[in-house]
Amino acid sequence: MLTIVRDDVGRHDFLYASYSPEMYRIQYGAADHKNCLSNIVSALAHIGVEAHMVPTAFNFFMNARVSEDGRLRIRPPLSQAGDSTDFRAEMDLAVAVTSCPAPTCSRGPIKPIQYEVRD
Repeated sequence: MLTIVRDDVGRHDFLYASYSPEMYRIQYGAADHKNCLSNIVSALAHIGVEAHMVPTAFNFFMNARVSEDGRLRIRPPLSQAGDSTDFRAEMDLAVAVTSCPAPTCSRGPIKPIQYEVRD
C-alpha cells in the first residue's frame, strides 16, 4: 500500500497496536486518557471507520524492542526534531496521523507533528 522512499531514522514499530482507552486503564491506571485509537477513529469517522476496523498502526519513530524475557519494551525514540520519513502511496488510501500521548513513546508531553501530502 505504501513504499518507504526515504527514512531519516530507520526504526519504527509494527508490534504495538494503537493505544486505546483500555490499554491506558490496564497499563497506567488512567481512567480517561487521550489515545491514538480514539484519535484515528475520530479522524476517519467521516468514512465510516470504527475502532474494530483500525489495523495495526505504523508507529513512526517508535522504538519498541522485544526483551530477553519476551516482553515488549518501549525505549526512548531514536528520532530527533526534524527527522522525517517519505512514503509513496501505491493505491488510493485513507490515512490518519496522530501523535502518541504516551510519555514513553515521545520523551515526555505530547508534541506537535507535521505531515505533507504531495501529488
